[in-house]
Amino acid sequence: MKIKNSSIDDSFNGNNRNIKNYKIAVIGGGPAGIMAAISAAKMLSRSNASSSSNSSSSSSSRNNKKINPKSKIKTKKNNEFHEVVLIEKNEALGKKLLLTGGGRCNITNNSDLKTHINAFGKNSSFLKPSLYNFDNKSLLTFFKDKGLDFKVESYEKVYPVDDKSSSVLKVLEEYLQDYNVRLLLGYKVSNIEKNDDYFDISMERYLKLQKTPPSEFQNRPNNNNNNNNNNNRENSSIKVLKVILATGGLSYPSTGSTGDGMKFAQNHGHKLTKMNPGLTPLKVQEEWIKDLSGIKFENIGLSFRKSSKKRVSYMGTILFTHFGLSGPGILDLSQEISLLTNSHINLQNFSKNKEKNNEAKIGLNNFPMELFLDLIPQISIDELKDKFNLEFSQKGKTIIKNYLKSILPNKFIIPFLIHSNIDHNIQLSKISKKEKNRLIANLKDLKIHITGLMPFKSAMITCGGVYHKNIDSKTMESKLVRGMYFAGEIIEFCGLSGGYNLQMAFSTGYTAGKSSVTSII
Repeated sequence: MKIKNSSIDDSFNGNNRNIKNYKIAVIGGGPAGIMAAISAAKMLSRSNASSSSNSSSSSSSRNNKKINPKSKIKTKKNNEFHEVVLIEKNEALGKKLLLTGGGRCNITNNSDLKTHINAFGKNSSFLKPSLYNFDNKSLLTFFKDKGLDFKVESYEKVYPVDDKSSSVLKVLEEYLQDYNVRLLLGYKVSNIEKNDDYFDISMERYLKLQKTPPSEFQNRPNNNNNNNNNNNRENSSIKVLKVILATGGLSYPSTGSTGDGMKFAQNHGHKLTKMNPGLTPLKVQEEWIKDLSGIKFENIGLSFRKSSKKRVSYMGTILFTHFGLSGPGILDLSQEISLLTNSHINLQNFSKNKEKNNEAKIGLNNFPMELFLDLIPQISIDELKDKFNLEFSQKGKTIIKNYLKSILPNKFIIPFLIHSNIDHNIQLSKISKKEKNRLIANLKDLKIHITGLMPFKSAMITCGGVYHKNIDSKTMESKLVRGMYFAGEIIEFCGLSGGYNLQMAFSTGYTAGKSSVTSII
């Protein structure tokens, strides 16, 4: 669905002296930003409707009532500001949203709120107010009110019934139109400056991104004739009372997530925690694993040593790839590994051109790590020993590679036996005790060496961001800069796979949008 022209702010340009100013500016057109804009605009529309309905009755009795000095009065200055503007540097909204869940959009998880909160690990209680303000049931109702239905799949993952992330985006765009949110698409924010009671937001737009410039840029004199590199660039600015940063993290930089909002936050004194790729595949050392690309294991055990005494364990599905391991189970495990690494991305040096260097740095510290796979978690080691002792005796003439077909994927068997140093054509009765024990050990605790995390271009989210203690958890407002709010992936939290991160984006966006309005209505 394309946003109608009425939602695009066609009066905005660098040479127009009547540039609009706004009460609320949301920077970032992803799930968190769109929800923040909708939430803020909805609150403002309700306030305006209430003011309108009360105007006639209040005017008739105005002379008979004393003015309450504590009441909020709309100033002339506030009335000069329009409502809500959503600024997105891409030419369309939701570019990253369309990629989520392989294009199917795992929008949330059907589990209870405690599970949602725990999915974000340490310090996750910070998210409790937002998740309670706008939980998974509220989110689904929000979409169902526009006719979009959902289904619940394994691990309580929730998807739209048509398996299309575009359907989710369509509903969000409809709400933006319903509440008359103004859009500035293709505008990159270059600076945010805080003044006494408003923000100056500077932006630039490269017209070469468009085949045909929009009407507001046609036949306009160019102020940069002496610089050919700037011939197609427009610089502009707006004033806003409140600003919500929902610019995402560093993952999938091709979608526009390049850390812009984090730089703005840092410039205004906010602390950034270390940042690493989150929900990302793992690189491994073993070449025989890389040769098994495409093989998939459902619901196996995964663990690694967090310390010499403690193992972290998961259950999940894994996929063998040409570089190592992927799949939901691996992505969740990568969260723990990311938090343990001493290396992290320097935001100032992060760019598409330097990503190869960043990728190398991520793989140098704390690696290799030992990962252990339990390929048949439904049976214990003792039970497996008893099973093998019995069946190796009963089916002595059966060749081992044929016997394992009932346990392992067919393409995995021979490489696995070679790795276990067992002849794949040997009969069960001729397998020695040492070979049998080695086979059992590898089936229940297959050791693989992790050499690093895949880079941000392969990561679903960013682990790290704006430090949560710089933000008021109840409002998502900065504790350092009054009137600045945060929502979504820009905040340091990274959750498990399964819809938790999208829910967090929508919930914090809802809270930030609603809270940003309360002090100006």
